[in-house]
Amino acid sequence: MAKTIWIIIIPSILAFSVFSESQAKLSLTEKSKDTLQVVIEVENGIEYVTINADDVSVPELLLALARKSQQGIVFGEDVKKAGKITIHVKKVIFDDTLYLITKAAGLSFEKIGTTVSVKKINSPDSESTE
Repeated sequence: MAKTIWIIIIPSILAFSVFSESQAKLSLTEKSKDTLQVVIEVENGIEYVTINADDVSVPELLLALARKSQQGIVFGEDVKKAGKITIHVKKVIFDDTLYLITKAAGLSFEKIGTTVSVKKINSPDSESTE
């Protein structure tokens, strides 16, 4: 049986909380309309990701995903300028989720062990993830 842990980040007020399934409720202040929810479940050794994110910066989303999955992540200034995306996925394999995020932002990624390197597609040493 998989244990579900919820992480909810509310960027405009810089709140970071970890909730168990029984505590998974989100209350927003009027100041914050941007929310990010990342849930990772492991079943039979496979990480499945559920993300609910509206108008969230790509670096913020990648960092939350890396923290939640306990993987390292490396990216530079070009990724910091990637803008914002909205993504809602439920129980998608980790690598597929990472592919969707990077593709939507015009980025590519490479996995090296337990670390993910994210680059702009036209960066000199980026490799295609297609």
